[in-house]
Amino acid sequence: MENQTYLAEKWEIIRAQSRDDEEVKNLEEQIGKIIHSLCKSNNGLLYASKEYLAKFLYYAMTLLSDVQTIGDEYLHLIETDETMKYTPSTGSKTMFTFWHVLLHLPYLYLKQFGRRSSYYQKIQNPKLKRTLKELLKKSLYAISLSERFHLSIFYIYGNFYNISRRFAGIKYLSSSPQTDPQALKLYRILGFLSIGQCLSSLVFNIWQHAFTNQNQEGDNETIETNEELKLSFQCTVCLEHSPPATSGCGHIFCWNCLQATAKEDSPKCPSCRKDFEPQSVVPLLNL
Repeated sequence: MENQTYLAEKWEIIRAQSRDDEEVKNLEEQIGKIIHSLCKSNNGLLYASKEYLAKFLYYAMTLLSDVQTIGDEYLHLIETDETMKYTPSTGSKTMFTFWHVLLHLPYLYLKQFGRRSSYYQKIQNPKLKRTLKELLKKSLYAISLSERFHLSIFYIYGNFYNISRRFAGIKYLSSSPQTDPQALKLYRILGFLSIGQCLSSLVFNIWQHAFTNQNQEGDNETIETNEELKLSFQCTVCLEHSPPATSGCGHIFCWNCLQATAKEDSPKCPSCRKDFEPQSVVPLLNL
């Protein structure tokens, strides 16, 4: 490199990334409008993926096209490889773009799976459903914690702002000879505080999980038995798997069918035709 360059300061990297994020946000809004006009809905997974599609298009039009990002140009930053002697190779740029988008997709799809997935809602095995819910919760927490921990490392050492740049081995040089020792100390202190916060959060999460499991072990077994009973019972009237109930004569049907029968002028058991009062219908929830 012909021009004099200096090691990029942490605040320069953060400001450059913030400027890039603003441009990605603007692009995301435009993509959202296009998706909304085509799909007439903003609830789909495609609409939820607009942020990552915007990231891919932004870095494809800048970094992969050998053009500085707006943030780098704004702060006069130059991207280099790990040796800080050469510009990043095409492979490194591609790897960064790939990881910068792909690394966040599991977080998105895990959230969508837990909130809106029809496959998750159709799972009838209560034990499997609770296991998947717990796994989903732990996965989202692990992804969030790993990103916070990596950012803490950046505050201390200042090499890679995000995980995707670490994977690609892309560092920064600056053409501005600015050094602020006081700011470096503050960032380092912030980094250690952030690490302490991550560790305390992890310890508390582990303790809370163990304490909750110990206290709710008996209750979970009861709930599991009741839920399995509900799902295994098939009403002989509507043939649906629904919570069971009885009218007092001993015959069991689903709650909805007995409630519908109870609204008739002279409600009778669908099986033995014995008269019963609407208030005698009892849900079987604690067998």
